[in-house]
This record gives sequence, C-alpha cells and structure tokens, in this order.
Amino acid sequence: MNKRNIALFSSIIVSASVMTACGSGETDQNSSSGADQQQETPEDSIQNMSAQEPGKDETCYYCEMGIPHPEDDHAVFTAQAITQDGERVFFDDSGCVENAEEENEEFAKIWVKDFDSKEWVELDGTSVVYDESLNTPMSYHYAFFKSNEDAKSYADEQDAELASWEDVQEDASERSQDNGMDKDSSDHEDMDMEGHDQDQMDEENHEHSDENHNS
Repeated sequence: MNKRNIALFSSIIVSASVMTACGSGETDQNSSSGADQQQETPEDSIQNMSAQEPGKDETCYYCEMGIPHPEDDHAVFTAQAITQDGERVFFDDSGCVENAEEENEEFAKIWVKDFDSKEWVELDGTSVVYDESLNTPMSYHYAFFKSNEDAKSYADEQDAELASWEDVQEDASERSQDNGMDKDSSDHEDMDMEGHDQDQMDEENHEHSDENHNS
C-alpha cells in the first residue's frame, strides 16, 4: 500500500471514530434529558391524582360514619381528599372536611360532587349553596355546583342561599367548639358523679365501721 492510500485510510478511521464519539455523547445527553423529563416529584404525583369512588366499607375520615355508595341519594353530599402524605380519605359530608382541618389536618387536594351531574369536581372553583331542606348526612345542608349559573338557578328555584366554602368552615368551627364545650361539661358531670359516689361509699364504710365498733 502506497503512502497516499495509507494516509487516506487513516483519515477514514479517524473520521469514523469522531462520528462514533459524537453519536455516543448525543445518545447519553438524550438519555439524561429523558430521565429528567420522566422524574416526577411527590407533589406532581399528588396533583396528577384524580377522584375515585369509595370502597364498599369506606368510612368517614373524621366522624367514622359509613360513606354512602354512589347509588345512594346522600352520596352527592360526600367529599374526598388527598393528604400531604398522598393518602386518599373520604368524608360523608363536606362539613367533616373542615372539621378535620380544624384538627390541623392539611389536604393537598379536595373533591366534592356536583349536585346536578353527581360527578366528582375539585373544590376550587365550585359554587356553594346552603339549603336547610337538604338532608345531608351530618346536617350541614350544603350543596356544590361546578358552575355559578347552576348554583344561582338552584337557589332561585328552591329559595336557598348562595354561600361559600368559608361559610362551611365557619359552621364546622362553631359545631366543633360546641362539641368541645359539651364534652367538657360531660366530663365535669362525670367527675362530679364519681366524687359523689366516692363520698357515698366513704359514708357507708364509716357507718359500717361504727356498727362493728358498737357490736
């Protein structure tokens, strides 16, 4: 092989090596880029979660009452949420969501049911109606609508009141405080009864001791 052919052959080998190296670098870069795109944070995972129907034996996360099944008329008043840890929880009434929040529970997402379609919708953006004639599971009497027009129409037809999630929060907070006062009162009465019973037992023991002494 003459010098000219040797030089040409060497040039071809070098060019092929450079192209291979460039292709490899591009592949690595694309793989790295793909990995970055596929990586999902826990927050993204939670935000991508959608609503689902409760299981057969599901109970309310707050009050532990049974959750009405989708075919039950009361199911339209239920709610569900995702905790900060990614746990899905259900509520038999919208007020129970706020009761849980009153106890320092924070939810990443909350769904309620649209009163007309009975479909799950995210709480943000819904319109709220208070109708005392609505027999909700925990007697909060709130219904949710995915459109403000539907809420206004229902309120006009049923002589109900347009409300807000803040109204639900206020009602739940007041009820929680009332329940706390009732519990404190009940505990105080129990303590009084226990004290009374103890005094009565002491008196009976004292009388019995006197009888034995006199005998």
